Amino acid sequence: MLHRIGSVTSALAPVIGLASTVVATSFLFFAVSPLTDRVPPQKTLPAYVKSAQGEVLFTGSNSDSRKDVNPSQAIAYADNELGELVALDWQITATDSGETLYSGIGDTVDGVLTQMHEDGKTGRYMLCFSMEDADGSIYELSRRFEIHTD
Repeated sequence: MLHRIGSVTSALAPVIGLASTVVATSFLFFAVSPLTDRVPPQKTLPAYVKSAQGEVLFTGSNSDSRKDVNPSQAIAYADNELGELVALDWQITATDSGETLYSGIGDTVDGVLTQMHEDGKTGRYMLCFSMEDADGSIYELSRRFEIHTD
């Protein structure tokens, strides 16, 4: 009986040796492969949104003496110690639901505000511009406005 156990053990020796070689090779591949990559993975830095120091100017009020009621155009101006901020995009949200209703690119909202008034979109809204400085920092500049029908 001992002779038989010895022959089984000697028959399994090559299989055990092969399995241990595969395991060791796999371990070395996964442990060393990150060290041998020539191009490190690109990491994007989080865009921290800061409040911009500037002004959203409403012009051309359609029916009221206050510029934040029924404006026909809005323009964003902001700067910091690095110079003037560049407006990337804008969005108009409903203040009661927070739903984004309109969005666009640039520092001027033109036509949308007049169209809102003509379509009878009465209510209170928030216009928010995303702006960037020379270092790539992201800022927000916003102002509330209202649409009333005549």
